[in-house]
Amino acid sequence: MTPFMIPDIAQLKLAEINALTDAVARLQREVASRQTVIDNLSARAQHFQERLVQADAARAAALATLNQAQSAQSAANGLAAACAESHRQVTEVDEAQTKVADAKVDLLRQLTFVVNLLEKAGHLANKQKTSNPMIPDTLIEQLSRAAGDCANVVALALVAQDSCLTASAGLSTTRGCLNLARSQADTLRHDLQPGKHHEAGVLGHLERLYQKSAEHYNAELAVSSNATAQLDHANAALTTAKARLASLQAGLAAAAAVDVKAA
Repeated sequence: MTPFMIPDIAQLKLAEINALTDAVARLQREVASRQTVIDNLSARAQHFQERLVQADAARAAALATLNQAQSAQSAANGLAAACAESHRQVTEVDEAQTKVADAKVDLLRQLTFVVNLLEKAGHLANKQKTSNPMIPDTLIEQLSRAAGDCANVVALALVAQDSCLTASAGLSTTRGCLNLARSQADTLRHDLQPGKHHEAGVLGHLERLYQKSAEHYNAELAVSSNATAQLDHANAALTTAKARLASLQAGLAAAAAVDVKAA
């Protein structure tokens, strides 16, 4: 190699080092810029993630409230059906008891008639006994005993009738309570979910509220997913830029080392 060629090589080497230095500086600025973008994207992704968590909590709360209202409606339906069935059974018992009471009234009338007959027969036997000693005393005793027994039956029948009247009054009170419970259950059912031709009840409002909360959650999920995707893309670009920077820095270091040795 001739001596006059050495300065040209040195100038070329210097130019290469300068070019590498400029490239490293530009790439460092690019890496710093990309890092700033990533910091902003990270804050943005975190913000949307927090909004997504809030939307998820609101959706879960709306669903829980809707489930509770649906459970309340099922309970109201069951209560109304149970009250209706109990009312039917109480009505049947009350009607049967009314028939029993009517039968007891008829029985009391007949027993009273029999008591009167026995008492008259006893008085007649006692009266005839004075004029007819042949009438046996046992007949008079039997008539007297029969009249007493019949009177006891009348007394027991009266007690039974009082008990029947008390039970009937209790059944009437029970039936009234069942009517009130069924009315309140029907009111609750109507408030929760009126018929098709009425304005929406509580269940309708809660269903719409849950639907809106679900739609809001889906919208927040889409925004959060997009922000995360942008952040992932920016991180990948930064990783590539850092790898290029490391390669250029290594090349610059190698070129500088060769230049020092040549000097």
